[in-house]
Amino acid sequence: CSEGVLSGTPMVCDGSVCEINKPRGRGVDATPCNGKKTGEACTPTCKVGYQRGSFTDCTCQASGSFTDCSTECKRLTCNSLAISAYNQASMQNNCNSKKYGQRCIVSCANGYTGSDQARLVCTGTGEFQKKDGADAIACTAIACSTKEHPTSLGLSHTCADNGNVATGQSCIVRPNPGFSFIDGSTSATLTCNENGRITGTIP
Repeated sequence: CSEGVLSGTPMVCDGSVCEINKPRGRGVDATPCNGKKTGEACTPTCKVGYQRGSFTDCTCQASGSFTDCSTECKRLTCNSLAISAYNQASMQNNCNSKKYGQRCIVSCANGYTGSDQARLVCTGTGEFQKKDGADAIACTAIACSTKEHPTSLGLSHTCADNGNVATGQSCIVRPNPGFSFIDGSTSATLTCNENGRITGTIP
């Protein structure tokens, strides 16, 4: 102090970087909080494969510790299987409600034969991706037994046309000349189901 005037270099105080009590948890990305100093706030984010739940800001305190803050990241659930090569009526899978990182298997459905299968994984984009296995699965419909064919007197049917009717396929039953269905209809449709049975109602 000289002649009533203060002189010199002003003191500069810099906040301390917080390293204690950083936000953490499954799927939580605390990168936005790196390097935060006293009085500064940050909002964590979620890593790939997770979606944001309940969040509050975290504030860096003079003690070098962040305030307790709510950080919730929920694992992403994949959408319905949309890969056309694996999404056929002749196939089955256990991919429903799978979450990020979980796997599922696609194979031939009941009523179809084939040894190929593929393993898929739920990715961080919410879509399934092939992990390993066949690029395409060949599933052949199993024919219903001829014992399932209609045998009643006065009926004709198409269940044996071009080979026996197979899983998912239908055939037509009609009354022969001189016969008629009780309800007056001219035909009925039967279907071969996945259990090898031909089902439907003949009037």
